[in-house]
Amino acid sequence: MSKTLDETFRWIAALIPAAAGLGFLFADFTNLWLRMGLAAFLCGWPLRMTAFRAIERMQVEARVAFQPMGWAYAFSGCLCGIGSMVLGGPFGLFGIFFSLRVGLTGVWMLRQ
Repeated sequence: MSKTLDETFRWIAALIPAAAGLGFLFADFTNLWLRMGLAAFLCGWPLRMTAFRAIERMQVEARVAFQPMGWAYAFSGCLCGIGSMVLGGPFGLFGIFFSLRVGLTGVWMLRQ
C-alpha cells in the first residue's frame, strides 16, 4: 500500500470519532451535560491518534504530545460526571465510574 494512501486512511480513521462526537451535541437527549461530555471524549480520541503519530515520527516529546488529550479527557470526565449524577439510576452509576476513570486518566496525563 502506498504511503499517501495509508496516511489518508489514518486521517479518516481519526476523524470518524470526532464526527460522532459532534453528532452527540445535536442528539435528541435531554441531558446536556452528558452530551457535552461524550462529545469532548470522542473529539479527544483523534488527539490520541495524532499524539501517537507525532511520537512515532519523533516530532515532539511525549509529554507535549499527550497534553491536549489529557485536557480533553479531564474536561469530558468532569462533564460526564455531572451529567451522570443528574441522570441517576443504573446508567448514571455506570456513567459516574466511567467519568471517574476518564477524568483521572486525563489528570494523570497532565501530571506526567
